[in-house]
Amino acid sequence: MSKKSLTKFKKPKSSKNFDRFLMKKKDRNIFVEWSANWCSHCSSIEPYLQTLSLRFDDAIFIKLDIDEFEDLAEKYEVDTIPSFWLFQNGKMKKKLTGIAKEPLTELFQKYIPRKKSEKEKQREREKEKEQEKEQEQEKLIRKKESNQEEVGKGDYQVNPFLLKSLIEMGFNSNFATRALIQTGNTDQLLAIEWMDEMTNNGQEKELSTPIGNETDFSKEQVLERLEKQIENSKKKRQKEVERQKRRKEIERELSGKKYPDEDIKTEEMLRRKTLEKIKKEKKRKKEELKRIKLKMKDDKLHREQLFKKKKLPITNTKNKPKEITYNSCTIKFETKDGETFIGKFSSSQDVRGLYSYIRSQQNSIPYNFKLIDSVPPNRVLGEYEESSLLECGFVPSAKIIVKY
Repeated sequence: MSKKSLTKFKKPKSSKNFDRFLMKKKDRNIFVEWSANWCSHCSSIEPYLQTLSLRFDDAIFIKLDIDEFEDLAEKYEVDTIPSFWLFQNGKMKKKLTGIAKEPLTELFQKYIPRKKSEKEKQREREKEKEQEKEQEQEKLIRKKESNQEEVGKGDYQVNPFLLKSLIEMGFNSNFATRALIQTGNTDQLLAIEWMDEMTNNGQEKELSTPIGNETDFSKEQVLERLEKQIENSKKKRQKEVERQKRRKEIERELSGKKYPDEDIKTEEMLRRKTLEKIKKEKKRKKEELKRIKLKMKDDKLHREQLFKKKKLPITNTKNKPKEITYNSCTIKFETKDGETFIGKFSSSQDVRGLYSYIRSQQNSIPYNFKLIDSVPPNRVLGEYEESSLLECGFVPSAKIIVKY
């Protein structure tokens, strides 16, 4: 093959033709070489330029002689040869001078796409065919599923299974709903811990009101609604399982593959293991809930003994110790800043008197404050204003937290 047949550089007929050519081919990359017959440097770089032009084919290559196109060289102020220009979108993009090979190589690599081999073109065609095949297969699957019911995510604000269980444990439905929302609607134990914390902070009544514009339904009405939601949820879950099975069958039909008996056995074994794991987790949670119920029952009895006028029967009267009568009690108050002060009160004094004492003696404490018993379950004393200090268990001494 001759050198002439390899060259890709063209030569315009005149300067006017060159300007028109730039405007006509502005959507193409145009590489221009300025040289001269008498320039030895131009001759030395010529073979390398020919090699680059064959490797990077997405461009038009033009060679201009500075003596033949003197007016064009004067117009573009060409003062050094060899010079190399790159035009993109009809405008000068890059300009190089000299015979250094590295800048020329970088220019071609950056701005002129490399010529692809036949193998690369073949790979791209095969890849495109595979993508088209996958798209057609997906369309067929969607077409076959178009007449089947789609299973939605459900329009429940919280998990009906968890909410029902909490209501059956004795929690207010609105309070339990808020607890599930706050704890991510995933774990019953987290919801119970959150409600316990809110109860200790005295916010249970506030958080037991209806959410938004909803009606405050009775416990029986809420449980009836939840039963319907749970039933619908089970039906939708079953439909989703069936839909997934149908989808797998369609994929098998389209691919023409059949799963051997060993694969079916493996799938069944994995399904059984998953079910066993779920059963164990349910059993663990059931035992944990049972433990929490007993703890809540003990706490309730403890609160009744502390804050309600209820006398417990004495089982052994013979060994009954002599009762000690206290006419007064000493109470230590502690603020959130760690400041403490002590007051002495009559044992028959009611809780309301503690609020009056603090307001009259401690001017630094804001008017709206709360008194909280330091002994668990840390009840807010504002709910027991008419009870005496003896009935609240503050005789002969106690510690109360002042919160504001």
